[in-house]
Amino acid sequence: MTGTNIICRVNDIEPVPAIAFIVTVDGKQAQACAGETVLNLLFALDIRSISTTNRGLKGGAYCGMGICFFCTVCIDGIRNQRACQSIVREGMNIQTHCNQFYEAGIHHECAIR
Repeated sequence: MTGTNIICRVNDIEPVPAIAFIVTVDGKQAQACAGETVLNLLFALDIRSISTTNRGLKGGAYCGMGICFFCTVCIDGIRNQRACQSIVREGMNIQTHCNQFYEAGIHHECAIR
C-alpha cells in the first residue's frame, strides 16, 4: 500500500495475508487482518500509547486480556471499548486517547492523602 494517509504495519510476526481490509486509526487508514484484535493491530502499527486517563496521563495496554481496562479506545463512535477484546472489522473507525472527562476539562484528583 502506498500513500501519505496510510499507516504502515511495522511489527508483524508474519506477513499480512492477501485477504486484508482497511480500517481507520486516528484519521489514517491502516491495513487490518481478519480475526485480529484492535490491540494487535495497534501494536502492529507501532502504536503503544493508546489511552488517556481522567488526569491526562497517557498509557497503553497492561494485561492484554480484558481485565485492566487500560487499553480503552473509541470504536465507531462508542467510547471505552477494550482494544484487547475487540475484533477488527472492515471499515472500523478506531480513535485512541479519547476520554470524555479529560476532554471536557473534568479532571479527577485523587483524594487519598
